[in-house]
Amino acid sequence: MGVPTGAQAVQRRQTIPDISTITPLTTILPEIIEHGPLDDASIDSLVAKITGGSLAARSELHARQTTSTNGPFLSYINGQVLPGSGIDPDCADFQVEGPIIGIEAAMGSSNIVGLKLTSIAGNSTTLAGTNQASPAPGAFQFDGNERITEFIVKESDFNQVLGFTFKTDAGKSYSALSLSLTDSASFDITAFKDKSIPVGSGIIARIRGTKCPSILGSFGIDFLDDLSSIAISNISYSGFTNNIAPSGPGSVLTVGSQILDNRNSSIQQQMSLITSDATTVSSSITTALSWKVGGSVAVKTGAEIPFLVKSEVTATASWEVNPSKSDTELTQTTVTNSATFQLNCPAKKFCVGSATFQTFKLSVSVEATFSAVTKSGNSYNWVQKGTYNGSDSLAMKLTIDEVDPAST
Repeated sequence: MGVPTGAQAVQRRQTIPDISTITPLTTILPEIIEHGPLDDASIDSLVAKITGGSLAARSELHARQTTSTNGPFLSYINGQVLPGSGIDPDCADFQVEGPIIGIEAAMGSSNIVGLKLTSIAGNSTTLAGTNQASPAPGAFQFDGNERITEFIVKESDFNQVLGFTFKTDAGKSYSALSLSLTDSASFDITAFKDKSIPVGSGIIARIRGTKCPSILGSFGIDFLDDLSSIAISNISYSGFTNNIAPSGPGSVLTVGSQILDNRNSSIQQQMSLITSDATTVSSSITTALSWKVGGSVAVKTGAEIPFLVKSEVTATASWEVNPSKSDTELTQTTVTNSATFQLNCPAKKFCVGSATFQTFKLSVSVEATFSAVTKSGNSYNWVQKGTYNGSDSLAMKLTIDEVDPAST
């Protein structure tokens, strides 16, 4: 099947007749002839008899495509060769999973010729055509948490997508228009209409359609519906063996000290060391681009997070990955620790008591599975590469240095 392009698929300007010279039609009552039930062959014979000649093959009617709710998606598709139709063996169905963070269109005389799409996982897909006629609109790249607020498709009466435009909540816009929409001298632009597509959350979950040799036979876009949450449902960490990674020596932070000079005393002296200090406990996953519902992204119950664990045998620490017992916000927390220590200094000793924390930091590559849940309860997942950064400390520790008096 050939897909019409250019002048074949658009309505040319026509001379409008002078309707003032046309005589109004007389109302005629039709004569109804009942034929009863007929099969397809009988209907073809009847039509051939009525038309007085050979019967041309009846063309299949294609219903105009509209948007619909499809699970977590608000879906739109239109075109002369729809996915799964199989009406043109030279065309192949495609579906590019997202979320889509980069788009670049190539436009023909009256069609989308090609697309270059970039997913949030960093994958790039190029659907290249050969009939580019309109100036290239260039590439569009979404910023972090940027969402589409308006998406308009330009449709013809021939089930064609002649172009599209969109705007975002960051004040940016993109326009990909075929030559039939920009060359008013050659094409009747009043024959086309704008179709506003519901955008839901404003996140493009995927783009699909049919790729023919020179153009796109159809164009479809699935927006994520309005969202109630976005959370991380699984995290895969690099650098861990059997869920354990060495912490390294860490850093020692002294938060308080006290000196007791007992060199001239024959009995043990005692005093209290009271200290209070703040340490930082943080967990964060950094990705090149992300969306949020609310102020932060939570880790869902059961997803694994590194925790700092002290070995009772070797008095060293390590990071261990364990499932979270509840939904956890990935945020930075300042923890204030207070403690009172008894500093006992033996007779004839010089003593220094120090209260310390041993702090540790972790930075590893991860693959995080994000799960977006719509307000209707449907979910859509995707995987992003990023970096996990964490910091934690062991419990406060008291160290007493005892010094003997110098020999005389």
